[in-house]
Amino acid sequence: MKKIVHLIVFFIAGITAGFSQGSNLVVFSENGERFYLIVNGLRQNDEARTNVRITGLSAPSYKVKIIFETPGLKSIDKTIYFAEEEDVEATYIIKRDKKNRLVLRFMNQVALPAVIQPAPNQYVIPYHTTPLPPSPPTNILPQNQAGVNVSVNDPNTGFNMNIGINPPGQQGNYPYPPQGQYPPQGQYPPTGQFYQMPGYSGPVGCPWPLTQDQFESVLQSIRSKAFEDSRLTIAKQVIDANCLLSSQVKQIMLLFSFEGTRLELAKYAYGHSYDPGNYYMLNDAFTFESSIEELNNYIRQAGPVGQQIRPLPPVYGGGTAYTGPVGCPYPLNQQQFSQVLNSIQNKKFEDSKLTIAKQVIGSNCLWTAQVKEIMLLFNFESTRLELAKYAYGHTYDISNYYMLNDAFTFESSIEELNTYIQGYRW
Repeated sequence: MKKIVHLIVFFIAGITAGFSQGSNLVVFSENGERFYLIVNGLRQNDEARTNVRITGLSAPSYKVKIIFETPGLKSIDKTIYFAEEEDVEATYIIKRDKKNRLVLRFMNQVALPAVIQPAPNQYVIPYHTTPLPPSPPTNILPQNQAGVNVSVNDPNTGFNMNIGINPPGQQGNYPYPPQGQYPPQGQYPPTGQFYQMPGYSGPVGCPWPLTQDQFESVLQSIRSKAFEDSRLTIAKQVIDANCLLSSQVKQIMLLFSFEGTRLELAKYAYGHSYDPGNYYMLNDAFTFESSIEELNNYIRQAGPVGQQIRPLPPVYGGGTAYTGPVGCPYPLNQQQFSQVLNSIQNKKFEDSKLTIAKQVIGSNCLWTAQVKEIMLLFNFESTRLELAKYAYGHTYDISNYYMLNDAFTFESSIEELNTYIQGYRW
């Protein structure tokens, strides 16, 4: 009799094992970055998604790679481990760490029930070991197409957005204005799909910054904490979940006493700033020049802020007669440029002025006349020449660059700048 019972138990266990559904892997991005999920070298989703569930994973571990749809975002590699005793669903989240890098972090793991309902915006696919057809290249519009409409609908948050993207023209140099050209800057959504900041015409890092009322509530929440580390936790939480103006970032920084904390916040918020072209305004929140230099180095190394959104190139007709080649799409207006000059002039030492000048130039588009005004703030010929070279790729009316010659004392400086321009590669 015991032998019969044992046989039945083994038989049932065998059937149960035979019907094991395998474990699930869920990967989602906290801030909505779209990605491809590669498992053991094979792409699992046919289109870039923000939330992917892979079912039927029976091995104890898998090599996972995250490749983002947005160019410039570094891929992530990780080994995922599963419990061998039971089938589970392991959830991982793509988020930014303290250094503003995208990382893949374990979130939770639960034993699998017989049936588990996917989230409304989740893409579910059984694990497969055969290659998918090649995916089309990202960020390339079909030739001769008038535009592409992208719809985003997240039932969890109630967020709805429709974006019409106009093709930027042929790859390489875009013919705007007539006979003009400037290097590729990504795709340009039409105006109206993001906040239009009065007086600001620079690059846009995120579409909708906090309103003044919303921001006042944020400041009150941070101020309510007695300790600096508690304030820092709330500040980072707010920054992670929102889009801020550079001026708002500065106000948050000024709630902290320590220079090191202010610098940490400035770095942390750079990827969540609406107007990165105004980030030089944060310099006034620092006491030490070394902090400004460290922030400037961080911005240069970080490169473009995520997938930057920029307005369509303007139709220049009123107030300007320039129709030559264009080096960048949106030069600073006079109000913005006056603020820039004041920030540079406020510094006593030439090297401090140079640091801020390069920070401003690297984040904005300038008229040749504006480049010349910045150059004239410096006494040394070599510094003026360095700035003229540095600003060439960030100048709107590049055909007018000869106007800078008057800022030089020596013919050799003019010749050296001319040689630099002739060899410049967009």
